[in-house]
Amino acid sequence: MQTKTLDSNLRFTFCALESYSMVGGLQQFNRRVVSALAEISFKSNLFRPTIILKGDTEQDIAQRIENVNFIACGSSHKKVAMNILKFAKYTDIMFFGHINLLPMAILAKLVNPRLKTVLFVHGHDVWNTKGTRQKKKWESWALNFIDKIASVSEFTATLMSDAFHVPKDKFYLFPNAVDPLVFDKKIVENSNTSSFLLTVSRMAEHDIGKHVDSVLRAMPEIRKYIPNVRYRVIGDGILRSQLQKLAQDLAVADIVDFMGRVSDEELAQSYAGATVFVMPSEKEGFGIVFLEAWLRYVPVICGTEDASHEVITDGVDGYAIHHDDIPELAKKITDLLLNPEKAKAMGEAGYKKVQQQYLMTTFTQNLAKLIEEIISA
Repeated sequence: MQTKTLDSNLRFTFCALESYSMVGGLQQFNRRVVSALAEISFKSNLFRPTIILKGDTEQDIAQRIENVNFIACGSSHKKVAMNILKFAKYTDIMFFGHINLLPMAILAKLVNPRLKTVLFVHGHDVWNTKGTRQKKKWESWALNFIDKIASVSEFTATLMSDAFHVPKDKFYLFPNAVDPLVFDKKIVENSNTSSFLLTVSRMAEHDIGKHVDSVLRAMPEIRKYIPNVRYRVIGDGILRSQLQKLAQDLAVADIVDFMGRVSDEELAQSYAGATVFVMPSEKEGFGIVFLEAWLRYVPVICGTEDASHEVITDGVDGYAIHHDDIPELAKKITDLLLNPEKAKAMGEAGYKKVQQQYLMTTFTQNLAKLIEEIISA
């Protein structure tokens, strides 16, 4: 897996926020880092990585099988700090899973100035834009204690570089990944009888930037060409009632199905029947939701104002359309619904891309390359 043999004396430590007591994108990413570090260390005959977790308890990690040294600190800042002090002395590379852990990176560097530090960043945690986490005045200075910033996208790296005044050469592109699925491939073949588009999204107040509203505004035009079209929206939250009212105001409520939260089986059935996945968001730090659609051979439509357009190859495995360009959104959705073979080909191209670039094997290889770059610097 690695391009060169690692020194058998290398030691890794990963300090992260809640990773096993909660479910979400950040937690999934952290778990991947743990698994990747375990695999790299095992294959290179290194010491077991140490994983310091703030927010997780012993009960949360009791059933974990990774070959690592878990230290669950619960809510205790003191316990996290004490373990950072302890392991920084013996660690060669210490990884931090969130910018809120910057104080721990400072502590680690003060204990061991030769220690190399890596900070993982994702999106809202470092964009410093309206509605996202706002940077603290001291954080730009504190980033001097970080040797490398591993960003899931160029978009996030650029925004963070500008907001925190960090040189771009400090960043390392480190995309996220998904797990492969085992299922029977199903693509809707007859758009005239089974035309439906799909969005899967949370609907909390801060998710307004996912722009389900833009898709709703495109529906009247789509309906002109496909009278029996349906739009299925999966997810729940405070925005749901607002979006339902918008659908009524646009006179499309009869063709929009707000499903709320659904079971895994119902979600799988929705993906299996969808002709296209649509979410012209401006909130994606990476765009893993589009990878999830591609895993089911479904083509996607994303926005142009976030990181998702880095993942999509426009016109090949989907389309990137600005959320305010309702006519273009309606045009492209209609085109895919009326041309199921084209939609199928795009979905298959997306599936192939995931297999080649966004599975755990590639994630682990990318982490190994990052480690090699750091120790060679």
